[in-house]
Amino acid sequence: MTNNAQVTIGSVQDPLQISSEDQFSVRDSISIPIKSQVLLLGIEHDRVQPSLVSKLNQELGLLSPALQAEFQSNLSAFVDSSNFPPEVKAILAAEQPTGTIFQPQASISVGTRLHVSPNFSVTHSRNGSQSEAWTQSFGFLQLPVEATLQFRSSLSNVLLWDSRQNNPHSHARAFGGFRRALRRCLALCVAASQPDHEGRVFRDNNIQR
Repeated sequence: MTNNAQVTIGSVQDPLQISSEDQFSVRDSISIPIKSQVLLLGIEHDRVQPSLVSKLNQELGLLSPALQAEFQSNLSAFVDSSNFPPEVKAILAAEQPTGTIFQPQASISVGTRLHVSPNFSVTHSRNGSQSEAWTQSFGFLQLPVEATLQFRSSLSNVLLWDSRQNNPHSHARAFGGFRRALRRCLALCVAASQPDHEGRVFRDNNIQR
């Protein structure tokens, strides 16, 4: 059994505070071999805390047109000024985007040439107390037809919930298709992209200094 764990803590600082944010993520995966099969269990949690300037820049609709113009004229100064509505500031301060993913996956060999890789994932994302989303995805089949050709199919269902509108939305999506690795074509394209130089080279045997 193999276990891989990773913790990431970081911070991005922008003088204008547009792209400033604090980041925290935890990832852990366990690989369990069962005879000739492999079972993989993975979980991932991400938490991001953008600056108030970044949050407000994405939700300008919370401000009146006059305050929007004032905010866009001087982003950081508006956030620190008394013109920033306290109720809007409280809403944005409560928003902290988080996401959690749980994904089991298996690699099953049926005979010597057939390999099936079913996979399932559940994703839960939340943006403060305002919006919440659940996503379930199930991979029916991941079947290699030959060395460079693979057939894949999946089904995903997304449930979105917005507490401000109190109206959930749900939609499903099915996918199926082939995937081919164009290794030889890529090598030919890289070789063809190399520039060719043509011209004449003159050699002066009687060099004058």
